[in-house]
Amino acid sequence: MKHSVLLFLLVCIFVLPTGCGRGELPHPPGMPKIYPTTLTITQDGKPLANATVGLFAIDGENATWTPSGVTDANGKAIMLTRGQFRGAAVGKYKVTVAVTEYVDGTVINEQGEIIGPEMPTKIFTLVEMKYRKSTTTPLELEVTTKGVSDATFDVGKAVRVLMKPSDF
Repeated sequence: MKHSVLLFLLVCIFVLPTGCGRGELPHPPGMPKIYPTTLTITQDGKPLANATVGLFAIDGENATWTPSGVTDANGKAIMLTRGQFRGAAVGKYKVTVAVTEYVDGTVINEQGEIIGPEMPTKIFTLVEMKYRKSTTTPLELEVTTKGVSDATFDVGKAVRVLMKPSDF
């Protein structure tokens, strides 16, 4: 009987306050209130999947709380602040979009054997370079206390440009 009571108390102490793992993590000290923010990214009018989307504060006020997300098959990205808190703080942002393709330089002989890399990995951008950096992107977004659920941005025609070290 004593063991049953002890087990019950341990469950109450450790499991119930966490909501059985379903609760949201507490926000870190100093983190501003955030609001649900979902963006849609298109390329040449079609949904752009697997794009990394970032929001960079224009005024610098929320610069340490940068939201980001990755687009799904429909081009939708749910923005997460610090990678785990759903939403973005109120403010004006530059929107960056990046899609990257990695191609290794593996060489295969006529017998199908890997004989080594001919060259180091090649990295291609699949969106124009201007969209990849907060200093050059023309895309802007304002998050209000209502959040954002209907913003759509198009990144133009598809490209495949080999990136140089200076592009990172």
